Amino acid sequence: SNMIASTFERKIIIKKLKDSELRLSLALSSAKEGIWDWNIKTNELTVNDVWSEMLGYDAGSFIPDVSSWKNRVHPEDLPKALANLEKHLNGESDIYEAIYRARKNDGGWIWILDHGMVVERDSENKPLRAIGTNIDITKQKETELELEELVQTKNKIFSIIAHDLRGPIGSFMPILDILTGDIKIEESEKKYFLEELKVSAKSTFDLLDNLLNWSRSQT
Repeated sequence: SNMIASTFERKIIIKKLKDSELRLSLALSSAKEGIWDWNIKTNELTVNDVWSEMLGYDAGSFIPDVSSWKNRVHPEDLPKALANLEKHLNGESDIYEAIYRARKNDGGWIWILDHGMVVERDSENKPLRAIGTNIDITKQKETELELEELVQTKNKIFSIIAHDLRGPIGSFMPILDILTGDIKIEESEKKYFLEELKVSAKSTFDLLDNLLNWSRSQT
């Protein structure tokens, strides 16, 4: 009876584990997250179908390993990704996280948010196994780069505007000093200075008006 009871208990536990794994798999698949499972001792890397499809491979047609992963990461991004990974393997960080460009099967590039953690260590605290996920953040990264470009353009525009406003407004001061000071000037000279002020004021007003219209169009 004890053997039968133990058998039933094992079956119940196994069923719960399978149900839990199924729910986790469905949740990650619907979230479009690729899963990787790395046997650090053998360098064997197991991935799910989403992970393969993310890089343009048919499900189950690509068997990856750590070396092939390194070859897919963009050379400019690889050093930082490896440094973050090494830091986590050495126990210096709670999780591993890196953002990098990965080469797809067709030669194109996508941005990946890669994060995971060591789930098993030996008696000497050396890492044996790590599990993590990959998320395609290409659209977010492209939007981020576009925003950075827009900010740079905005800063450049306002730098030009500040320069163009400083010129005419700066020229007002000496003319006004002459007109309101103790220096006696001829009517013809006064008329000339007033015309110069009028031209500068009109130019400044047009610049501000254009700036206001541009600001409204951006909004």
